Amino acid sequence: MKLTHSVLFAVVGVMSCGLAGCSFLKPKADPTQFYVLRAQSAGVDGTVSGSASFPEIRVGPGRIPAYLDNSPIAIENGPNRVEYLDVYHWAEPLSKGVSRVLAENLARTFAPINLTVHPNPPLTDSGCEIRYTVERLEGTLTGPVTLVVSWQVLQRSSGEVTAAKRSEYVVPAQGKAKVVSAYVERLSAALALWADDVAATIGRP
Repeated sequence: MKLTHSVLFAVVGVMSCGLAGCSFLKPKADPTQFYVLRAQSAGVDGTVSGSASFPEIRVGPGRIPAYLDNSPIAIENGPNRVEYLDVYHWAEPLSKGVSRVLAENLARTFAPINLTVHPNPPLTDSGCEIRYTVERLEGTLTGPVTLVVSWQVLQRSSGEVTAAKRSEYVVPAQGKAKVVSAYVERLSAALALWADDVAATIGRP
């Protein structure tokens, strides 16, 4: 059977591409970058201590808005609009990241102490529990970020609410560069400010 000229050229072209390593046959690199929130010191001086009063500090349950609990990082893009950064993602669910960072910040202040994070089981039958609802945790790449959070401190043994607050924290931008890593750092700094207030509240005698 004779091959037509078009089929012959196609076969030769594919073979040539295979030998030369044509770029359109190679898998494309994934441009996605992943970020995490980090614990940091926002002003806790280490003098607050709850280890004598609380055998355990338990963080959570907590809630964040559904529009923030997505893999792509959300930023403000207008008064009533958010934008998702397609190639910049959270490396863990944001709801888990908020609880983890709050716990890590508290651990720096109250160590040594038992500290658990919902939904992991508690270690003791007593202590205090930090429940929270994040209402806002975003900003613009070139401007301040804002954290608005309602939170409660409960005595686990009795279920009594010993403190109930609604707090707002604003962390300004230090430059005008549109750098996602700097944006995530500002979010972490806002969480550290909140952790300072939580530590001061549960550390009171």
